[in-house]
Amino acid sequence: MHQVATPAAVRQHSKRHHNLHTVKGIHWRAIRPQDTPGIERLVRRQPFRHPTWTLEEGTLGIAAYVRCGTLLATVLVTHGRTPGEYASLFTVVAVDPDWREEGLGLVGLNLIPQFLANDGIAVDMLFGLCSSKSASYYLQAGYEVTRPREQLKVPGVSQPMLSPDPARSCWFYRHFI
Repeated sequence: MHQVATPAAVRQHSKRHHNLHTVKGIHWRAIRPQDTPGIERLVRRQPFRHPTWTLEEGTLGIAAYVRCGTLLATVLVTHGRTPGEYASLFTVVAVDPDWREEGLGLVGLNLIPQFLANDGIAVDMLFGLCSSKSASYYLQAGYEVTRPREQLKVPGVSQPMLSPDPARSCWFYRHFI
């Protein structure tokens, strides 16, 4: 498996993509209630997502839009289910299939911690599910990735977590403490 990109390399790569996106008229902003239908359609179009996936109440996130208002990508975070998990946020990344390989997910993954900090949300860890095939993508974004079917230890949770999804049997994660 490849190594996690260095913080300097992640910043440089993300900044380069972000600048290219800005030139193309793409901007990131906090998700709003009226974004829900578009976000749900976008996430449902992702590989391995259930066709009835819905945006949970209390989910926070950012979305990339082009000038005409078309949703291109989103990075969503959901608080843990217990108080101990609260500082660790489950992360979902979704990119329009026509915009994959453009660095939108990479930029979003690197903008979400700052967005959360600006909202006064302290995060110990961001984590989510991925396939072993997409592991290099998350490593390039500065996240660590477990081996398939390897358990993940989440701060504040007594038992390590095992992926419930055979198609996405790896965890991507980044600690912020």
